[in-house]
Amino acid sequence: MNHVIATISVLVLMALKVITASTETCKLGKISNQCIDNEPPCGYCGEYISITIIVTNTLVEPKFLSEVRVEKEPQQTLFYFLQLAVNQNSNLKFSSTYYAKLGFMVDTINKVTANVTAQTYWRIISVTSGNKPLECGVSSYIPVQGEVILFNFTTWSDTQNEKDAAFPQCIFGGCS
Repeated sequence: MNHVIATISVLVLMALKVITASTETCKLGKISNQCIDNEPPCGYCGEYISITIIVTNTLVEPKFLSEVRVEKEPQQTLFYFLQLAVNQNSNLKFSSTYYAKLGFMVDTINKVTANVTAQTYWRIISVTSGNKPLECGVSSYIPVQGEVILFNFTTWSDTQNEKDAAFPQCIFGGCS
């Protein structure tokens, strides 16, 4: 009997050690402006939140406006929430390209693709923060409870300041 109790105690201690070790390796990098600078290997996972994702295109065919509310999911990157939105709404589809130093960039939503020649891109805006463009991409941005995120298909010339206008050019390899 003592041998069984000792074995159980050792197993419990080993399990606690594994849990503690995995917790220590999952510390987040610096978060500023809701952007994480480096995601831990286990991913980022916060409290359960609900957000709304709105997708709009008024520039080219097919024109559309779509809204999806993602309810009670662990707080993670915007990329995660975009994937959940697609799972909830079969009419919503997106594709992205992965850039080693930047993460994922949303190229296409509902067959409407960013285009260097036409100088168009998917601008991501926090409606909740006063229609402020995000300072980072879908791989780094961490939405907050109740946030409304807008993916707006727009042109470089439609951006409101020079910094925003330079962003898509850098993504597409126009910056050194």
